[in-house]
Amino acid sequence: MSRSWLAGFPEFTIELSTINKPTVGDPNNKISYSFADFPTEAENLYRGFLQRVWPILYDKLGPPAESFNCVITNMGESSGYFMITNGGRKFLSDTDFIPRLIVHEFVHAWKGSYIFTSNENWEYDDALSGFEEGVAEGMAFEIIHEYVRSYPNDSATLQLLDWRPYQYWSSRTTFYDSIKYNRWTGAGDFWTHTDGPTSRYSIAATTFQFMMKENQNAYKEIMQHYFAKITEDPLWRSNREDILDIWSQSVPSINGIPTKIYINAIPVFQGHKLNEGMYILNTVRPYGITGDQQFATSYVLPDGQVWWGALKTIMESYNIPSWVNYYDTDPPDNYYYINTQDQPFTVAITNTMGDSITQIATRSNLLTSGEWNLGFGWKMVEDADMENLPLGLYKETVTFNNYIQYDPGAQEDFYVFGYSGLNQDRENDYVIMMGIDGVVDGFVTLLVDSIEYTEPIINGAAIFRSQAWPFDLEGKVNITITDAEQNQHTYYRTLLEAGTLHSYFQTQFIIIDKNFDGVEDVYWIIDADGDGIPNHNDPDDDNDTVLDNADVCPVGVINWSPSRSTDNDEDGCLDSIEDQDDDNDGLSDKKKMSLVRIQLKKIRIMMVWRMVGK
Repeated sequence: MSRSWLAGFPEFTIELSTINKPTVGDPNNKISYSFADFPTEAENLYRGFLQRVWPILYDKLGPPAESFNCVITNMGESSGYFMITNGGRKFLSDTDFIPRLIVHEFVHAWKGSYIFTSNENWEYDDALSGFEEGVAEGMAFEIIHEYVRSYPNDSATLQLLDWRPYQYWSSRTTFYDSIKYNRWTGAGDFWTHTDGPTSRYSIAATTFQFMMKENQNAYKEIMQHYFAKITEDPLWRSNREDILDIWSQSVPSINGIPTKIYINAIPVFQGHKLNEGMYILNTVRPYGITGDQQFATSYVLPDGQVWWGALKTIMESYNIPSWVNYYDTDPPDNYYYINTQDQPFTVAITNTMGDSITQIATRSNLLTSGEWNLGFGWKMVEDADMENLPLGLYKETVTFNNYIQYDPGAQEDFYVFGYSGLNQDRENDYVIMMGIDGVVDGFVTLLVDSIEYTEPIINGAAIFRSQAWPFDLEGKVNITITDAEQNQHTYYRTLLEAGTLHSYFQTQFIIIDKNFDGVEDVYWIIDADGDGIPNHNDPDDDNDTVLDNADVCPVGVINWSPSRSTDNDEDGCLDSIEDQDDDNDGLSDKKKMSLVRIQLKKIRIMMVWRMVGK
C-alpha cells in the first residue's frame, strides 16, 4: 500500500538539517558506567575506586569522544580479562581489582569508537598499536600517580604502592634507554609470545609520559586535533604520518630532539609489523645492585608475528627457509612450533674503549614438552649478570652462530651497565647512572631540579647519588658532558617517578655519541644532504640554499642551485622534478599543458577551416 499521501501532512515532515549531529569530542560529552554479573563485594570495590578516579580522568583526558554508558561485564573470577570492546561501550573484566589496568582500559574507552586506526570500520589496528597502547598505558600511569597524591590513605593507593614495580610505574622505565631501540620491540601485535609485550608497553608508555612532561596538556590537545580531523572529514582515518603531525603540534620536541625524529628512531612506533627474518630476543632486568639477562632467537613470519606456533593449514604458504627448524608435538596438534633450542651463540662484551672484557660461548636451552616457552630455548647467561661486571657501561654483541650466515638479524648489539662495586641504600638513596659511549676521560654535570651535580666518567659511566632527591622526582634533566680537552656538549633526558623491579629508585641514562659532536649517533642517520649536519639541526636540509622555513620542498632533490631557469617561482622546489606549479599561480603545470594542447587544437581546426574556406 502506497503511503505517499503522508507527504502532504506537515506533521510527518522532518527537516533533517535542523537536527544537531553529535560532535566528536564535544565538551558536553559524558561517559557513565554500570555493572553486569559482578558479585557485590567486587562491584563495591570497583565503584568506590571509579567514583574517586573519575574526576581525575576528566581533568587529565578532557571530554570523551562520545557520550555513552560503558557496561563493565564480569567474565569470571581471575579470568584475565581486561579489554574494551564495542567502541568503549563494553568493558570485559574479571573480579580481580587492578587499578592501573582499569584506568588503562578507560583511557581506551575515552576515545569511544575513534581509536588510532587506519581501519575503515574503526577496528583495532596492529600497525598503529604503538601509538594506541602507548597513550593508554602512559596516561594510566599519569592518572594513577595523581590518584595516589589525591587519596594518600585510600585502600587502592596502598595497594598501588605495595605493587609499585608492576602497577604504580612501568617496570622498564628506569632502563628505557637500554631497550628502546631493540629490533624485536617493533610494532605489530603487542601480544606476541614471550617477553615482548612488557617491553613494548613500557617503551611506548614511557615515551608518551615524556611528552606529558614536555606539555602537561599534551593528551587533551592531541585529542582535540584528532577529533577535529574526524569532524571535518568523517571518512578520514588516522595513519602514522598524520599521528606524528598531530603529536608534533602539541609537543614539538622530546628530550631536545624534534618529536618526529625522536619517534622515528623507536621501533615500537614504526607503524608496521615486524619484517620477516631472524631476531634476537633479549630480556635485561636490573634489580638495583644485581641484574640478569636472558637471550633467545626466533623467526618472524611473513605476517609480522614472532613465531612461536603456526597453524599447519597455512604453514606451506609462508615458504619458510629450509634452515629454520620447526617441529610437531607428540601427540600432534594443529600447530608447528619453531625450534631454536640448543643453538650455539656468543655474547661478546666490550667496554666503551672497545677493549674486550669477555666472550661468552653458550647454547640456548633444550626444553622439555609442556614448558610455556617451548621452542625458543631462552637462556639465562649467568656470566653476563650485571654484578659480575665492574661498575660501568658495556656493549654486548649477541650472535647466533648457525643463523648469522643466512640472516644478519641473528646478530645485534645491546648496552648494559655493570653493577660490581655499586652500593645503594634502597630506603634512602636515589641513584642516576649515566652511561657514555664517546668520551673516555672527562666528567658529567647534571642539572636536576635547578641544582648542578658533577661526577667523573669512569669506565664509561658517571654515578650520581642523593638522599635529597624525592622519590617522586620528575622532569627534564640537562646532561652536560665535558671531555679531557674541555670540549663540551649538552644532552637531555626526562626523569619519571619509577624504580627497579626490586623497588630501588634508580634511573639509567645512556648517551651514545661516539664522535662526540653533540648529536647522539642514532639521529645522525637522518642527514638528507650529507653535509654532516643532521636534519633537526640543519636550517637547509636539502642544501639548495633555500632555508627550510621558506622551502616548499625542504627535504627534496639534494645539492642543486636555484635559479630562474631551475626554480621559476623561487619556492625551493626543482621545477623539472619536484614542482607541479612552476609559476605558483594555482594551476598545475599538467593542467596548463592540457589547456595549451586544447588551445593549439582549436587553432589547428580554425586553420583547416580557413584553408577549406579558400
